[in-house]
Amino acid sequence: MIRYILPIALTCVLASSHLYAAAKDYAWLRNIASHPNISVAKGVIQTQQWRIKEMQAERGFDIDVSTTGDVPIVSDLQDDFTRASDNDPYLDIVVSGSYILYDFEQAQQKINAEKSSYEVRKLEYLTAIEEELHRLLGLVTDNQKVLEQLAALKMAQPQLLKIQQQLETRYEAGLGTLTEVRQIHVQLLDLHSQITLLENRLQSLQLTAEEQYELSSEELVVIWHDIKHVLTVHRDLDYGGRSAQLSELKIQSLMHHQASVRAEAMPVLQGELNATLYDVTRSFDNYQLSGQLRLKIPVFDSGYRDARIGSLQHAMTTELDMKRQLQRQKQFQLNEIARQDADLRARLSIIEDKLNNQVLQLNALQQALGKTGNDINGVGNYMNQIATSRTELAGLKADANLNALQKLLVTEQLLASLDIELTDLL
Repeated sequence: MIRYILPIALTCVLASSHLYAAAKDYAWLRNIASHPNISVAKGVIQTQQWRIKEMQAERGFDIDVSTTGDVPIVSDLQDDFTRASDNDPYLDIVVSGSYILYDFEQAQQKINAEKSSYEVRKLEYLTAIEEELHRLLGLVTDNQKVLEQLAALKMAQPQLLKIQQQLETRYEAGLGTLTEVRQIHVQLLDLHSQITLLENRLQSLQLTAEEQYELSSEELVVIWHDIKHVLTVHRDLDYGGRSAQLSELKIQSLMHHQASVRAEAMPVLQGELNATLYDVTRSFDNYQLSGQLRLKIPVFDSGYRDARIGSLQHAMTTELDMKRQLQRQKQFQLNEIARQDADLRARLSIIEDKLNNQVLQLNALQQALGKTGNDINGVGNYMNQIATSRTELAGLKADANLNALQKLLVTEQLLASLDIELTDLL
């Protein structure tokens, strides 16, 4: 019996672990990575990677093979000119190789500059991913808000219909007025109108998700369950970490370019090796191996290098100014988000108190029906008010979630909060 149970149990464990891994990996990330905006940023990374490989290959040995041949047609040669005295065709093969022995790291500094630019491209790719993820999660949050608002309104609809029937019955029995019937009818029409508007909004959101990210309405709900825990965690995060790193890498790249330009003013020593096979059509006995050293010394460049260095220095100063400006902008955004948070918390507290009070009054009114009062229309009014309050509460909660998303985007911590690494996206 155990022999049959163990394989089944092992299969169940493996299946559950596979499901956990799939949930942890966020299958919907593939829809983000395949978005055109992200594909373009990823292509820039790959282009930069190939650029580095090209420059590294340029520093290697250059080997060339050339031939020199002779097919005599007309000749008049002296007897002591032995090579061509027999008037026979010949073929020489020359194999030459060259390598820059020393260039004051001119080429290496260029490669280092491109490597820094490569790291910049990767961070810019992360930023593009985070911005696109923010747009998607904003869409998911809006979708969830509309679903909750629809649920609140649709929960009140059958209750109001029941009250309408009671009021119509009372009116037909001569116990009620036509005004009461019309009042509940207007409330139902207004409720139906709100439901229709929300359903149209929901359809628009789901159509956008399908067109932009190829996600269904069910997948939007799955994403909401994947990310909602992130929005409820209070974080005091440092802002601009990636932006600061980006700025440092850009400056580092510019400094490498400067070093390369300065090295262009220094001598370059190049070694060359030539191997020649003479008259290979006759034998391989005649050959020569020779080497050369070439020293290239720049003398005058009409001020090009000085202008280039000045341009790079200006670019570094501009990058530092942009970094400071970005930090100020992020601080302003965080201050604005903090003010919005305080306002939303106050409004949420008010609407929650209002909703609790409305529920208590509705319960008291329902308990009084048929005993000390017959205000059926008042019950309908409270039901309508409660549905409206719940709709408003769902909207405020969604605004708070969007504010939390915006804070994570400004502080560049949205990917980190979801434990998403660069390797998950490449």
